[in-house]
Amino acid sequence: MSAVALMLAVALLRPVSAPSAEPAPAGEHAAWIGSWTLDKEKSDPPGRMLEAMEVPWYVKSLAKAFTPVLQISLDGSGLKMAMKTPLGGRTQDLRADDVGYPGSDQLDRKFEEKSQWAAGGSLVVDRTTDLPSGKKASVRSNWQLGDDALTNEMKVKIGDASPFDVRRVFVRESEED
Repeated sequence: MSAVALMLAVALLRPVSAPSAEPAPAGEHAAWIGSWTLDKEKSDPPGRMLEAMEVPWYVKSLAKAFTPVLQISLDGSGLKMAMKTPLGGRTQDLRADDVGYPGSDQLDRKFEEKSQWAAGGSLVVDRTTDLPSGKKASVRSNWQLGDDALTNEMKVKIGDASPFDVRRVFVRESEED
């Protein structure tokens, strides 16, 4: 959902999930809250993922010039990730309850997504999307908060093809920004 275009591809393919009854422990994940900007130098280029995800050329063109800023907040039941994209804004509610929620992305592609907290404090998000070709795209995102960055290690699998890895690194915006 680049690094820039990659973020856009993933961003374009991310939903607003249905709410869960289980609230997230606010104190435990408070360090995630804030604004995070994609570090293009430390992130993988977006081309391979955008192409694999069958993203239209005009979106790929827009994505190349775009630097995503991720705004993370807590609501009553989980993390909320909001991001502006070339096609507008999108919000992703991550309930971390390991329940699949259906939705559609900004390109009107149907998907199912679920998330859960993993050992070591990482957030794992699994998403399966129906692509225009009829293939299924499966993306496992492993979000890890470090001392100076928020890293998203993704494993992308399209249909029967071998999976490939994509890495995105976000740095916290300073208070003055």
